[in-house]
Amino acid sequence: MSSKAFFPQKRFPEFMRSIQKIHSSLTRSVVIDTVLKEGAALSGCNGVSVVLLREDRSASCKVFSHGLSETFSRGIPSLTLEKVRDMVSINGRAFFLDLPGCRKEGIQSTYCFSLKRGEEKSGILYFFRFQEGALSEEEVGLLSFFADEAGSALANATAFQEKERQIRQLNILNEATLSLSSEPSLDSLFQKLTDHAQFLLRSEAALLLLVKPDLKEIDQAYCAGELAAESLNLSEGLGESLSSVLVSQHVMNLRPEEFEKKTLDLPFSIQGVRHLLAVPIMHLESLKGLLILINRGKGGPFAPQDEDLILTYTFQTGLAIENARLQEHTRRLAVTDGLTDLFNHREFQRRLEDEVKRCARYSRCCSLLMIDIDHFKHFNDTYGHPVGDQVLRRVAGILQENTREMDAPARYGGEEFVVILPETEGEYAAVAAERIRKAIAGTPFCQSEGREGLAITVSVGVAAYPEDAATREELISHSDRALYIAKRSGRNRICRYEKSMMDLPVEDTS
Repeated sequence: MSSKAFFPQKRFPEFMRSIQKIHSSLTRSVVIDTVLKEGAALSGCNGVSVVLLREDRSASCKVFSHGLSETFSRGIPSLTLEKVRDMVSINGRAFFLDLPGCRKEGIQSTYCFSLKRGEEKSGILYFFRFQEGALSEEEVGLLSFFADEAGSALANATAFQEKERQIRQLNILNEATLSLSSEPSLDSLFQKLTDHAQFLLRSEAALLLLVKPDLKEIDQAYCAGELAAESLNLSEGLGESLSSVLVSQHVMNLRPEEFEKKTLDLPFSIQGVRHLLAVPIMHLESLKGLLILINRGKGGPFAPQDEDLILTYTFQTGLAIENARLQEHTRRLAVTDGLTDLFNHREFQRRLEDEVKRCARYSRCCSLLMIDIDHFKHFNDTYGHPVGDQVLRRVAGILQENTREMDAPARYGGEEFVVILPETEGEYAAVAAERIRKAIAGTPFCQSEGREGLAITVSVGVAAYPEDAATREELISHSDRALYIAKRSGRNRICRYEKSMMDLPVEDTS
């Protein structure tokens, strides 16, 4: 094919109409469709294809065809990569009589032209001629000019699409940041953070890994997209590949050839990973983790602007994380006892009221344990309040160790504790109380080198709703009366409430 093909002046009006059409839209899909149809009409060739090239030469091209069978169109990427791409890149055009598969399709000759975006070759425009005989020099010149204009129209549409993408991402980034800033729960916040990151880059999957201070053990994991929690293998730790990202504080952006060269010890199993972007998250030394974005077949590589965007996102989420931590800490302070870390008196009253209302509404049962440390005033006078505080903390720990997740142990005041036992009748509440009593009696307290542990015992009163009480106030009063009887009867024992107990006079048992 001559490199000096010239423009046929007599076809100038037809050419200009086609050019106006391909430049009339900034939607890339519309531009491509118009290029295919106008190219077919202008060239007289029945088959036209637009092939968009990727930076990664091993990656498959994107193909858009007109007038060609689906089977033949699927083979165009291999033709492009094996025979056409390098030849077209030399002169900007090429001519073939014998491309593989063409004769079977009835194609007599093929004309190829570069699609350019500035100086960069962004694609190839194919004209497949089913008629015998070659195109004239004038016709080749016409198609050459058409290819230049098609490349320009596609470049404009691609630039516009990129601007739209940036605006979309900035809007998502803004909305995501606002959404996270109003999320008070850390667990929900971390899941939202993962979901937003996947949506922001339109990746196929996202994974947030929070790690322990050693930067190797995984503490928590959150998934989004095509990555299920069951595919994670957290027991093996983070692995050297990802640990190095946290240590170096650098982004890791892996492409297919790097997956082939490296043996990656990733804590998840997902088939066909081609692109992986791992971003370190470090916030005020209190949060350490990795945000990982994954693409397989559909999504392409992560560009430098993707790295910048996700780094901006993780930086902005830092304030939301700190805000959620502060709110969670404030809520915790409001409902817990500062010394024992159990629920405080106010939270106990609220939870017991809710539990009794639930039982009344659904005809269910619950029980209450009232626990008092025996002779604690004497103990404080003998060993001092700092030792007494150690005892209170250890008793609280034993209560947590010997109750169910659904139970609610709390500090009632001073040396008194309570435990709400949902879905528990009085008989079984007494069994739970005895287990707690034995655990405390069998534990040496304040044991240290050179000093034997101190013996501590407790007395426990047990009352149940609706067996022993009709209201929250009665449940508290009756369990307290049972506790009084347990202490009056010799301490270090449990006592279930009975009606006759209310007739007994109250004496000082401190």
